[in-house]
Amino acid sequence: MTWKLIKDAGNLVKSHKSPGSLLNLKENYTESLDEVNTYFTTEKKLANKILDKLSTTDSHLATKVQSFNKLCNSFTLFPTDPSEICSIISGLNKDSAPGWDGISARILNECKIVLAGPIAHLCNLSFETGIFPDNNLKKITNMKKK
Repeated sequence: MTWKLIKDAGNLVKSHKSPGSLLNLKENYTESLDEVNTYFTTEKKLANKILDKLSTTDSHLATKVQSFNKLCNSFTLFPTDPSEICSIISGLNKDSAPGWDGISARILNECKIVLAGPIAHLCNLSFETGIFPDNNLKKITNMKKK
């Protein structure tokens, strides 16, 4: 829908001047850049056509962007559920090495139905309280070369 609006507003389907002509270099870079600027500002007037299609002004659109930027300074964690946990476990590589806890992805996959509820509950508690497990859980194991 968005691309159709841009194409319609910019009259991109019926171009009077080939966009390929913009690739022809002029005597110097400044002239080439001026040619591109001229193409998009005078011949197409794409921004004005889009604003007309949206029935808005550039200042009104700018206020919407500013209010959207305020929303980008925060994020939300939505609660998870056992089906999402099962889906994530199913996506694990079953042939990968076990994690620090020694539990393999294959075992997790076989037990996912039983484990999904408690794992979802723990995740949701972390989201609600803002308390996450300490990730200083490290275990170093020497592995002999084969």
